[in-house]
Amino acid sequence: FVGAEARGYQLNPSASWEARMEDLEKQCDAKTACLLVCNPGNPTSHAYSADHLEQLLKFAYRKRIPVVADEVYAHMTFDLEGEGEGEGADNGAHSNGKAAGKARFQYMAEVAFERLGRERPPILSCSALSKRFLVPGWRLGWLSLYDDAFESLKQAGVKEGVAALCQIGMTPSSITQAAAPAILANTPDQYHADLRATIKRGAKYCVERCRQCPGLDCVYEPQGAMYFMPRVDAKAFAGKLGGENPKGESADIVWTKALLAERNVFMLPGTLFGAPDFARIVTAAPREVLCEAWDRIESFCREKLGQ
Repeated sequence: FVGAEARGYQLNPSASWEARMEDLEKQCDAKTACLLVCNPGNPTSHAYSADHLEQLLKFAYRKRIPVVADEVYAHMTFDLEGEGEGEGADNGAHSNGKAAGKARFQYMAEVAFERLGRERPPILSCSALSKRFLVPGWRLGWLSLYDDAFESLKQAGVKEGVAALCQIGMTPSSITQAAAPAILANTPDQYHADLRATIKRGAKYCVERCRQCPGLDCVYEPQGAMYFMPRVDAKAFAGKLGGENPKGESADIVWTKALLAERNVFMLPGTLFGAPDFARIVTAAPREVLCEAWDRIESFCREKLGQ
């Protein structure tokens, strides 16, 4: 639409899918327009600590670029090792991260103001009703602007530019727009607590079942959103999935295609997200559906590996 080039930067699955800062440095040059951070993450289901968010914010400030924070899964975080069902009610949930729970959600703007003061970059925070309120078809979201100490966004006319773009693009219906304020203001905290409990149970079940599947490795336990990404052991499944591979597709693509063809279970290959040798499953399905899916995945893995 604007002729921009998207440059992906590497994440480290063994370190809570945090950004590899050395690769981020390599991808950034004089023409870089912004830093995009997705937290909590899809498909990785990470929930970054305030310390890592601060690290990313300092990088953006040093490079003199704004941060676009995709925070559509805000507060949909949990700790699989904890006894509670989630991060608790939203009231008081915005701490500095030092005394908060392991997977406590942190707004980037909050971390910027609390920890960086005037030495902070501009932040454009994106959110929506789709995930947290389970209405993806509404396509209703919003953009919050948090300027830096020099009012860079104001001087550049970003607010006016965004407003102009909203007038020429497809917009949500007036009915859903009118409903949004009441939804945000009046939804009881118990709804959010129940939702977090549901996605936490689903994530925990997926981790437990994954560990029973030979050839799959649970590199990282989910802490947010509604997904799980185990690693597919490429060496273990090499030559055991049948057929030729003339296109030279990565192991995760071959594996997910075979799983779909033979067990009718659909998982997205990690290659689609820039994470080869991983595969994504949605953890928010009803327990009986997850149970059936993992029964099929486990039988598939055992059959292919002769166990």
